[in-house]
Order: sequence, then C-alpha cells, then structure tokens
Amino acid sequence: MIDLDDFKRFNDNYGHGGDEILIIASGLEDGDFVKKLQIFQAEYAKLNQQLEEPVTLSIGYATGAAANEEELRKMIQLVDNYLYQAEIQGKNQVVGAEKK
Repeated sequence: MIDLDDFKRFNDNYGHGGDEILIIASGLEDGDFVKKLQIFQAEYAKLNQQLEEPVTLSIGYATGAAANEEELRKMIQLVDNYLYQAEIQGKNQVVGAEKK
C-alpha cells in the first residue's frame, strides 16, 4: 500500500486526486517485489524533485498468498499497519515483512 506523504499540501498546490494505492502483484519472488517497491519510491522522488515542495511516498507491504477473502482482508490490514509505521517513523519509508 502506497501513500503520498502530506498529500493535502500537494493536492492544494497541484490539483485533486486520491492518495492511497494498493498494489497486488503476482509472479515475483518476495525479495524482488520489495526491491521493486524501493526502486519505485526512489524513482518517484527523482521525478518530483523539481517541484517547489517535493512529495515523498510511504509504503507498507507484506508478501505471501491469501487462500481466501478472510486471509486477504487480514493481509490488507497488516499492510495498512506497516504503512502507518512507515509514516510515524518519519515518512518516506518502506516498511513491511516478507513471508517466512
């Protein structure tokens, strides 16, 4: 789950839009998925560094497979908790856990 940090300020300056994005991916090894999230965050920072007030991304993630709707809901809640941790740790963080 990706959140644009301090989105209200960005929205007020550059226009309206949503601020949380949920990504569900398949076909990647756990470590590869995490690396792609980190690359995405870094590339996003490069793209908007020319803005007067650059916006950063906080990302919460979990890897694994959900066998049913209940497990999917639990996984989404876990990811949301990791996203919250990323934000309270200073934003612009990637926080989560890979399946063991």
